[in-house]
Parts: sequence; C-alpha cells; structure tokens
Amino acid sequence: MWPTSERLDDLLRETTFSHGALMGGARTGPDREPDAVVDAHCRVRGVANLRVVDLSVISVRLRFASTLGVMLLGKHTAGWIAEGR
Repeated sequence: MWPTSERLDDLLRETTFSHGALMGGARTGPDREPDAVVDAHCRVRGVANLRVVDLSVISVRLRFASTLGVMLLGKHTAGWIAEGR
C-alpha cells in the first residue's frame, strides 16, 4: 500500500536534511527585527554594498543538497543586483 501525500511529506521531513551545512547564522528579516543581519535581498544591514549569499541566511532545514540551495540563492541575488534591488 502506498503512503498518502501527507504521510509521504511527514516521512520526507523526518528523514531528509542537509548534512553538515552550517545554516542560519545570519538571520534574514525586516528592519523592525533587531536580530536580523540581512534583509530579504541579502543586503547586510548597516553596511553599504555588502551582501551575504551563503547558507548562513537560510534558516530552514533544506531537504536537498545544500549546494543546490546556495546556487539558487546566488541566481536570485544576481537577478536582484541586476534589477537594482
């Protein structure tokens, strides 16, 4: 018998994660959050022209290879920079 979608989601959450990746050290958040290090576009608060584009800005456990997460973040950040965000 095949598991339901909900059970499959639960199984994936319980059994898949990124091994050994240091994540979440540079908290992302809006200006009103005093503990936030970077904004939604990876700009470091209080430092002009500096962005953090690595796993430290990702605060959720990934269910895929961490390299893919960094590549996706880099692609989005490059787009934001090209758009002037």
